[in-house]
Amino acid sequence: DAKIHLRYFDSRGRAEPIRLLLAALELSYEETVFTRCEGECPEGLLDWPTYKEKHVNTDLLPFGQVPSLTFTDPEGKETHIVQSLAIQQFLARKYDLFPNDNVAVDILTGGIEDMRKKYGSLVYSPTFDDEQLEKYKAETLKMWLPFFERLLQNSEGQWFVGGKLSFVDTMAFDMLESNLRIDP
Repeated sequence: DAKIHLRYFDSRGRAEPIRLLLAALELSYEETVFTRCEGECPEGLLDWPTYKEKHVNTDLLPFGQVPSLTFTDPEGKETHIVQSLAIQQFLARKYDLFPNDNVAVDILTGGIEDMRKKYGSLVYSPTFDDEQLEKYKAETLKMWLPFFERLLQNSEGQWFVGGKLSFVDTMAFDMLESNLRIDP
């Protein structure tokens, strides 16, 4: 069996679609979790600035960012992958959850990323308030959610692409579920 090691912060963020994909694949994995704790970290957490300084510009953190994943195949060969979408696509290709329709994949992943950016701009805004939330619901959700609904209705059954579960579905689920957290 392969060994998988995921690295990310103590939050859902950009690693959650990866975690969802790993769960859908029923793959076990180890996770290193970061926070900013200046060396006085609670058990199970590592200090991000310290780890980053040590590993930036290596195969583990070539851009100085997480998520980062190390995949060790059964023969012991390690592959280091960074960037949330690249990690998802690597796992999807490795475990046959990458649809054949590259155009549909590109359209959906691009749309999901666009909506994710809008969501992130809202929830990470230093001035986030009820007025911004209402505007987001009235403008962004009202416009974007029907796009995804139409794409799903035009697909082959209950999945977005290819008639079976793919990484696009776990990615879309994460984005939609995140929005449900702010607008149940």
